[in-house]
Amino acid sequence: LRHVGYRTEVLILEQALRVAPLEITQALGLSDKAPTIVVRRRISAEGTPLALITSWLPKAVFPGLEKKKMSATEDLWSIMTGFYKRVPASAENVVEIVRSTAQESEMLGVGFDSPLFEIACIIKDRSGRPIEHSTSHWITSRVRVHF
Repeated sequence: LRHVGYRTEVLILEQALRVAPLEITQALGLSDKAPTIVVRRRISAEGTPLALITSWLPKAVFPGLEKKKMSATEDLWSIMTGFYKRVPASAENVVEIVRSTAQESEMLGVGFDSPLFEIACIIKDRSGRPIEHSTSHWITSRVRVHF
């Protein structure tokens, strides 16, 4: 969004060490109770919320990430590539339309049960190792998706 001239804001909602749900640990190739880092954030453009993004990352690959300060210029991927030297090389995406939950509706400023684009993504590094599982929820009336 910044690249096409929008003023963007990323609000970090959660950044912590957690045990991920089973389907996420499996997608990341981790054991069931392996420690992971969750980063939840809200993306806005021109002051209007557009998306909620939740990323799960293996703690073994990104030790200390739960304590790293993130900002508009130091976002998750710049920290992954700059500090940790892990370059995202490929992604597997699944896109579907879902209905917003009460919590998502409140965070995004939309009515309950509003349609959202859900993009579930497994990101791998050059070696093919999964390094991030992300789920994004984008307001369908505020964005266009290009493939």
